Amino acid sequence: MLTLDETGVAPATNRGLDEVMDEIRTAKRLDYACPRNQLRFNYEEEVGYSIKLGDRFGFPTNRHFNKQLAARCAPGMTAYSRHLHSTGQQDLLVHNVNSQLERDEGAAMVRTMSNGEGDAFARAIMSDKYKIVDDKEVFDVALPIIGEQGDHFRTLGGNRTDTRTYAKFISREPIAQIGKRSMFAGFQLSNSEVGQGSASFRAFFFDSFCENGCTFGNIGVFQAKFVHRGSALETKFGPVFGDKFKLAEMAAIRSAIADATRQALDPKCHAQIAEIIERGHERQVTGDIPTVLDEIGRRVGLTEGEREQSLLHMNGDESHAYGVQAAITRLAQDAASYERRVELEEAGGKVLEFSNRAWNAVASLTAA
Repeated sequence: MLTLDETGVAPATNRGLDEVMDEIRTAKRLDYACPRNQLRFNYEEEVGYSIKLGDRFGFPTNRHFNKQLAARCAPGMTAYSRHLHSTGQQDLLVHNVNSQLERDEGAAMVRTMSNGEGDAFARAIMSDKYKIVDDKEVFDVALPIIGEQGDHFRTLGGNRTDTRTYAKFISREPIAQIGKRSMFAGFQLSNSEVGQGSASFRAFFFDSFCENGCTFGNIGVFQAKFVHRGSALETKFGPVFGDKFKLAEMAAIRSAIADATRQALDPKCHAQIAEIIERGHERQVTGDIPTVLDEIGRRVGLTEGEREQSLLHMNGDESHAYGVQAAITRLAQDAASYERRVELEEAGGKVLEFSNRAWNAVASLTAA
């Protein structure tokens, strides 16, 4: 088994892979079918938001569930609901959501989960045609295949959030050397059980020069996906026990996951990563560094505060695309959430994937 201790690095917001897998395997999941017009959204100041399924079942909800519920009620309702919540108008928010639910003749699947001995909570509201591919199905297939390559790969750990589960792996030997920086190729395996995209493999690389072991941008060298869509539930109301995939269908999903895992381990992908890293080192910043970094930050989705912070992390001896990427992804270590960490790592990858035309245009910007 690949363990975090073998890596010699422990990014602050990454947890040990064994810990993440234990949480996946011990979590208790149960899904419920319910007509949408029998759902009732509630709010109590002491306990927060909750959802009732008819008169028989009720669960507290998390933030992701509430966001999904608003989005499914009506176009544009997510932003409006956020406004009502932030301005203390929870009663009006609940009234509006329930008014829309009463008009809906469709069916829903409410996904609940409990960790350890805690009470179950509603974590997602899905279509009754949502095909469940839970974390266990994905990781139980992928990890043994990765483990077979334990002499060549090591893990950086991972994490679970309300929306996705992540695990990161890198090569034991560097694939490139730029100055003091040794580069290791790898990939991030992730899955969502709550409708935030399918299982996927994203290429990334790791820069050992950073003493605290930060990981750098996800690069779109390859991405393998599996669609969470199937036939409607047979259960109309209550716990969903019998609506399982046919064995042949699950076997096909497992086979696809296995094939994608082997692709992620292919050295050919690592060669592509090395080429992108080397190109990033060759692309020079010819304009004013603060101006260039600010504009690149805008293009890859950094906030104003993050753009200011990235300038502080910019190494003056690395006035090239790779140096810009490193300054941006350094922000990931101090991100407020793991989701934001992943987004900042992806932002760094976007810098290295600029077209020649885009890079030349932004790299020559001068101060106003």
